[in-house]
Amino acid sequence: MILTRRLGDLGKKIHSGRSRNDQVLVDLKLFTRHAIRETVENTKEIQLTHMEDCMKGLNAEQKLCIELFFLHEKSYQEVTETTNFTMNNVKSYIQNGKRNLKNCIESRVK
Repeated sequence: MILTRRLGDLGKKIHSGRSRNDQVLVDLKLFTRHAIRETVENTKEIQLTHMEDCMKGLNAEQKLCIELFFLHEKSYQEVTETTNFTMNNVKSYIQNGKRNLKNCIESRVK
């Protein structure tokens, strides 16, 4: 099935030395693997869309700290130095931002 899609009539002439049942099982396995990969890619796209939309709903401090900490992989200390927020505020903004993102994403998935 996949070979005939890729190779046209030539794919019908390829013989792997296996029984027809084996060929069908291999074809089903390849088809299933391809379908799973497509599903995973589509799921990742949906998750990213939800994340981007939910990030817009955070307040400015939470959004800034989340972006610096997770997207730019800064440490708490580096976020503190970059933003001039106190260490406790940075930790609070990240924790509250994560909770708000989680709640927002969960509400969209239901």
